[in-house]
Amino acid sequence: MLVTIKSFGSLWSRRLGKDLSDPKRFVRATYFNTTGIPVGRRIQYRWKAEAGGDIKFLGMASGLDPNYPSRSINQTFECGELEIWQGHNRVVVRRKVSHAERPDYFLIVTTGVQTGGLCLDEKPSKSEDIVVVSVSQWREQQEVMLLMPAFSWVRGKLGTFFVEPSRDKLLNGLLRLEPAF
Repeated sequence: MLVTIKSFGSLWSRRLGKDLSDPKRFVRATYFNTTGIPVGRRIQYRWKAEAGGDIKFLGMASGLDPNYPSRSINQTFECGELEIWQGHNRVVVRRKVSHAERPDYFLIVTTGVQTGGLCLDEKPSKSEDIVVVSVSQWREQQEVMLLMPAFSWVRGKLGTFFVEPSRDKLLNGLLRLEPAF
């Protein structure tokens, strides 16, 4: 599937190769991104039981520059389907796509400050075609990582948010609020 990254979660981690003598150990490192919220002085994941997970980048070959992850924003990547790994959701990013095709999904990370908090426990709270990758929540704080196709919607306390593809840029889209009255 093709995914255009619109934003990342707050928490990054990496796993280096086990062979200490490998000169390309850092180039082959695997990077993970997930949701997190401030707890004390640190950002920690506080996954909800059914919605913990991450995005996995297979080293620099995936197209991610770990020193400048923001350069991957608005870029499209070939990814595997959502899988369950050790009880958690995972989407594996394989490689950056250089040719222009409309993405299947937009990776959107949003917080309770932006949406007033998403109402994922309520029915109906979102389009059926949205894939929830990760939800970190503690009290009123919330960060949610979603794979959203064009024209899908999710309900927050501030109203309903829609993914609206850009008319002038093939691979761009934005989350638009339709206020609740």
